[in-house]
Amino acid sequence: MSNNKIEYRIKSIDITEFNLVLREELKAKLYDDPYFNQYSYSVNCGAEASLKENIITVEITLRILLENGKEIEIGKIKILNNFILENFRKHYNEKKAKTLGLDPPFLKELFLVSISHTRAIMLTKCAGTFLYNTILPFIDVNKFIEN
Repeated sequence: MSNNKIEYRIKSIDITEFNLVLREELKAKLYDDPYFNQYSYSVNCGAEASLKENIITVEITLRILLENGKEIEIGKIKILNNFILENFRKHYNEKKAKTLGLDPPFLKELFLVSISHTRAIMLTKCAGTFLYNTILPFIDVNKFIEN
């Protein structure tokens, strides 16, 4: 195994917020078409690190909107993905503070794993609801790394 490889494991996945709202606007659409699934999404991704505890927490907030361009929120999921990094201090670089002291490709990997967890949780939690057939589109995590 290479010395540059960062080993990590999942400490916990916490669902800190989950809600669905069957708004009147959605009821009308579902009445006309019971298979309606034209939703849009707003995704925010952020991360915090604790060098002392060897932990990185990635927070994913997913808002489910009724129509693109409108702020009619019908659902929200917020998930904290807590990762333990082995030898975090060894891989930490102060010059990379914007990416929590880590190489951007590694942070990207943590974001991708966290979004995958969000997809799975959304699928499970929305079973039997009006969002049961919703598919979360591809999410480009590079925009979160750059910001």
